Order: sequence, then structure tokens, then C-alpha cells
Amino acid sequence: MKIKLDEHLASLRVVTWLRLAGHDVVTVREQNLTSTLDEELIEICTSEGRCLITNDRGEIV
Repeated sequence: MKIKLDEHLASLRVVTWLRLAGHDVVTVREQNLTSTLDEELIEICTSEGRCLITNDRGEIV
């Protein structure tokens, strides 16, 4: 699975565990997308074919 981890979940432990499980994982930090608006992150993930995993409880309109 292609996954992007939001900045709140991108600990080395989580990234390593997911990669060892065979997932294609990138983080918001690795792509210099820290503090990017949720709506924009969703568009980026869609264009990359990635599932965004976040702990952000912000409202998406």
C-alpha cells in the first residue's frame, strides 16, 4: 500500500514498522510538506495514489 504519514505520526518507529511490512511509505516531513493545509495534502495524496494517515482532528470541508 502507498501511504503518506502526517507529521504527527511520522516517528521513526512507525515509518520503519510500516516499511518492514512492505508498504511504500513517505512522510509529510520527508517531502517538506509540514504545515500544509489538509485540503492540499489530500489533493497531493490523491495525485500520488497514497492513503493519508493522520491524527489531525481538523474539519475538512
